[in-house]
Amino acid sequence: MITNLPLKIKKLARELEAFDSPDFDFLKKTIAKTEFSGKELDHLASFNHPSDQSYGRHLLYESRRLKIFLMCWAPGDFTAIHDHGQTQWGCVVAFGNFTHRVYSLEDSRLKLKSVDPFGEGQVACLTGDLIHMMGNAGDNNIMSLHIYGSDSNNKSLAKRSRVYFPEKRKVITTNGPAFLNCPEDTILEQEYFDSVDKDLLLDYLNLIKLRSEKTLTGYPVRSN
Repeated sequence: MITNLPLKIKKLARELEAFDSPDFDFLKKTIAKTEFSGKELDHLASFNHPSDQSYGRHLLYESRRLKIFLMCWAPGDFTAIHDHGQTQWGCVVAFGNFTHRVYSLEDSRLKLKSVDPFGEGQVACLTGDLIHMMGNAGDNNIMSLHIYGSDSNNKSLAKRSRVYFPEKRKVITTNGPAFLNCPEDTILEQEYFDSVDKDLLLDYLNLIKLRSEKTLTGYPVRSN
């Protein structure tokens, strides 16, 4: 966790800590009041993450009920398809233009629900049951701010999230990040789902192909 936080992150954390069960409207208004810009967080960013980590993940703030991360995305970086476990409320703020997919699991069949882009300055709602995938299909480094909250004393934030691998028809339960290659020591359970939509699989393979090409050719470091 970062000890010398920017004042706007400290202010955001204080306001969220003081409010019980904030809804999405409150989150959006609170973030709007801070007038964030990506440049204010540039000094905290790092895009040279190890090749087995499919995006950069930097914890800025942590308490019992709140976590705030800065995610850093070099060209070709993507999450796996995942949900957010025991997170009860939260959001993502985009400092760049992202490729974004939202999925649903219906009768043990994973389906592609939407392919809407997630653009510069947008704020997206986040709950534990949201299944999505996001990443950087562009040519420049970009960042995003991720807020995860829970008001239950019986739950730990982001614990027991589920990560989906459609090419293997496999889903794992993990206490770790949603990397395309989940560390073995974070896997709690794994199981298989019945089937995957063909269009979903083709779309997913095209997205992770960007990551594969990047791993083979090295990490281009481009400025924003």
